[in-house]
Amino acid sequence: MAPAAASPPEVIRAAQKDEYYRGGLRSAAGGALHSLAGLNTLLIDEQIEIPERPHSQQVGELLFDARQLASGL
Repeated sequence: MAPAAASPPEVIRAAQKDEYYRGGLRSAAGGALHSLAGLNTLLIDEQIEIPERPHSQQVGELLFDARQLASGL
C-alpha cells in the first residue's frame, strides 16, 4: 500500500525542517573544521621553536663574531 500524498503545507514544512537541520549540520561541520585548524596550528607552534628576532645590538655583535671567525680561517 502506497503512502498518502502530502498536502502542500506539509511539503513546505518538511522542506523548512530539512533546511533547518541542514543549516545546523553545516554550522557544526564548520565549527569542527575551525577547531581542527586551530589545533593543527597549536601543535605546529609547539613543535617549531621560532627564535625571537635579535635586537640591533645583538645583530652587530653577531656580525662582529662572524667576521672574527672568518678572519681566523
